[in-house]
Amino acid sequence: MTPVVNGLEATYRDRVDFRRLNAEKEGKAPFEAYHLRGHPGYILLKPDGKVLWQGLGPKSAEELAAQIEAALARP
Repeated sequence: MTPVVNGLEATYRDRVDFRRLNAEKEGKAPFEAYHLRGHPGYILLKPDGKVLWQGLGPKSAEELAAQIEAALARP
């Protein structure tokens, strides 16, 4: 099954930097820092690191796109 973010990455690649983290590879520190306690987890960050939105569990492409659009509209 292809992750829903793959399609969104193609749509937003010129405006959003997508990163995928794996606790087994990167360690648990990033997950603990953002209180991600499950999979899949999503975080939208401003360039300065401020959290704009955080979600946990399966999300539809439409829901994630709406959150991305809202984040991009913020100053």
